Amino acid sequence: MNILKYRYITYVFSLILVLNSVYFLVFKGLNFSTEFTGGTKIVFTSSQNQDDVNKELKNILNTDYKISKSNSSYSVDVSQSFDPSKITEIKGKLSSEIKDYNMENLEVVQPSVGHELIYKTLIAVGISIVVIFIFIWYAFKDFLSSLSAMFAMLHDTIILVGTFSVFSYFLHAEIDLLFVTAVLTVLSFSLYDTIVIFDKIRDLYNKSKTTDYYFLINKSISQTMVRSINNSLTSIIVLFALALFVQGSLFWFTLALLLGVILGTYSSPFVAATLYFDLRGLKKKLKR
Repeated sequence: MNILKYRYITYVFSLILVLNSVYFLVFKGLNFSTEFTGGTKIVFTSSQNQDDVNKELKNILNTDYKISKSNSSYSVDVSQSFDPSKITEIKGKLSSEIKDYNMENLEVVQPSVGHELIYKTLIAVGISIVVIFIFIWYAFKDFLSSLSAMFAMLHDTIILVGTFSVFSYFLHAEIDLLFVTAVLTVLSFSLYDTIVIFDKIRDLYNKSKTTDYYFLINKSISQTMVRSINNSLTSIIVLFALALFVQGSLFWFTLALLLGVILGTYSSPFVAATLYFDLRGLKKKLKR
């Protein structure tokens, strides 16, 4: 299997995905949940249709809101953080005005808390990436392998977040803490396959003592490909089945994991390993 021969095709494919993701992130943005923006989130079930529920909510809330529906479950996001007395009033009106009303969840997040959560999330992701970078550098005693792995992780993260920007724009998907958890999980999954390939490259190098990295990398990818695909397929099947039975934020969380597994399976051989080969070639040219 000569993966390196076709690496420029995968580079172009990845570049298209990354540019598309960056475009949506810059011009369309993300639909953050009240956990990040602050406000009030109300989740309830009702047998009424959405148009009738909307009419009642306009009179009850008397402010701007966003509403989404999944089967009989309604999710309402209000940008305003209501005080306890207003919450009690809203609960009473919802119960009396909406047919077959059943409250599932109601949470209020102050804007300052939401902003602090965004800051802490970014710090957590940044620390994770730095620690992983140092760990790979230490484990393989090779700066280029660490750099290649980081590019692959960045590749997966940008495409995943960019894809959810598309979902936010067209399907009103929300970015919440579950999505952040999914992103961090995807980073670890992507890294796992990459480390397996780099470990195989090191093992083949120690056994053969050849410096032909074109041969070493191609053979390493070939020997780990079946294992990687089998591992991914088991996760994909489980996540796909789960996505069929969950709703709301759990559905988007499952979908994020599903896309992350696919991206990680792709990026390890077709981005991290191939980029490692080209970086080694660039390093040789610069030394001349």
